[in-house]
Amino acid sequence: VLNKDENNRVIKNHNVKMSYKEKQYHVELINSYKGKQFSKIMVMKMAASSMAAIKKFTGHDVVIGDSKVEYTGTLIKKVCKDGKKIIVFSEYIETAKALASMVEDHLIGLITGETSPDSRTSFLTGLEYSQGGVIIMTDVGGEGLDMQFVDTIVNHDLPWNPMVLEQRIGRLDRIGRDDRDVEIHNIILDD
Repeated sequence: VLNKDENNRVIKNHNVKMSYKEKQYHVELINSYKGKQFSKIMVMKMAASSMAAIKKFTGHDVVIGDSKVEYTGTLIKKVCKDGKKIIVFSEYIETAKALASMVEDHLIGLITGETSPDSRTSFLTGLEYSQGGVIIMTDVGGEGLDMQFVDTIVNHDLPWNPMVLEQRIGRLDRIGRDDRDVEIHNIILDD
């Protein structure tokens, strides 16, 4: 799905289908939380992010593919080959690390709550002066950082609060930005 709004924002929604094994595992996992509504909601959020997040939360050592992470990794590589500068947002550190391992050739840095302020600044400077590349970050990177030199945002995880999404986009789309479009890719787990 492609949509361009009046603010030069090109929005592309990507629907990703889970494999049969992934669906089966997610259904079993969610059903195991009967009567624990809060935990069930958290597991569903993690399931929509990555198998890495689920493994960290549950302690299960499940060996099945991760359709959403694989899709996002492929998209990042394709956009980077076009020489674009990308910021990828993920809600969970484990998911961010899984994505970073898939795109090592294009990775400028990984920004999470574990990343020092000096490293965050260095990664952003590196991306700004690069010929294209990617920084993967959790929402901690969406606060207080100006990224108007970035071409593309990939929202691997869509936040439940639309203001968080707007804050992410606002890091790029701000006063002083040139007239280039802001390309926004939203990755949505279809199942």
